[in-house]
Amino acid sequence: MFRFFLFLLSLLFGFSLTGYRTPPEVKNAGVDKALQNYLESVEAQEQQDFYGEEPRVEPTDEHDRQMLALLDEACGSKIYVYASVDMDKDGENEMIGVAYDHFSIWYCSSNLEDCYMVPGGSSYGYDDCRIEQIEFDEERHIVIDTYNLFGTGKAYSILALHDGEIEMLVDDNYGYVYMNEENDIILDVEAYDGEYDKSYGIWTTHTWTDTYLYYEDGKYKEYGAATLSEKDFLKYDNARELLDEIEKENRNEKLLEIRYSYFIRENGIVHIQCEAEQEEYIEYFHYTYREKGNRLDVVMSKNYGIMYSSLSWLDEVTYP
Repeated sequence: MFRFFLFLLSLLFGFSLTGYRTPPEVKNAGVDKALQNYLESVEAQEQQDFYGEEPRVEPTDEHDRQMLALLDEACGSKIYVYASVDMDKDGENEMIGVAYDHFSIWYCSSNLEDCYMVPGGSSYGYDDCRIEQIEFDEERHIVIDTYNLFGTGKAYSILALHDGEIEMLVDDNYGYVYMNEENDIILDVEAYDGEYDKSYGIWTTHTWTDTYLYYEDGKYKEYGAATLSEKDFLKYDNARELLDEIEKENRNEKLLEIRYSYFIRENGIVHIQCEAEQEEYIEYFHYTYREKGNRLDVVMSKNYGIMYSSLSWLDEVTYP
């Protein structure tokens, strides 16, 4: 049904599901003819099991092929996405797969003896999913990120392999999780809080805001963002320089004022939250930095959205 809805949008606006422009002969064809063409293509589309425009990439490694075949057989259909990973770092890969049907999660052991569906995971009908990995010295964790192609809907689950058994460390929490190049574990959440229209009293602008997670004592926890006073913020050697740069970047003839607030996390991440007010609306955005000695280095540029002390649904949030 969702793909059919996208198809109707493509007829109306002239774009294709792959991102290419719809050819003029299709765009200008009658709706009945377009619908007929669509229905005739359903069988071919279903043969791909919604794997996008390309079929699933089959593994070349024989051990991976065996694990994937067992997962296909166990779930009764072709696994949608999969990852072959040495989760417990014993030298042998296990496989985690996700079936398209409700994005159920499946596990196959490295010795090919255990193959089963993992309890838990996404409880909502999302549009797509992706598998991410989190690297530690002694083990690797698997993240199943599920999300909608439109709107803010997204959820993640995190799995680990302990003593030969799959453990669901985080089950169906809100957000999208991945590990960046600096080995930060990022939890990204979406909202519509980038701009407030004072005339109509509504919030607009789709935003993506990051918080930071860590793993300790068998649990995932959040580095909460504690309020930092302006006096303490200005103790950084380049604090005034950074504020001047923000002022210069955002100054325009319609700007009435920019109000600042500051946050700090236990992992040395510092945020400057900005409220840029004009007559008609207020923009909300923040800048993120990392402590390097008594200076702040830029982690990311201007990012729309409001920073809160906690953005996760995790039970444990720690503050500096």
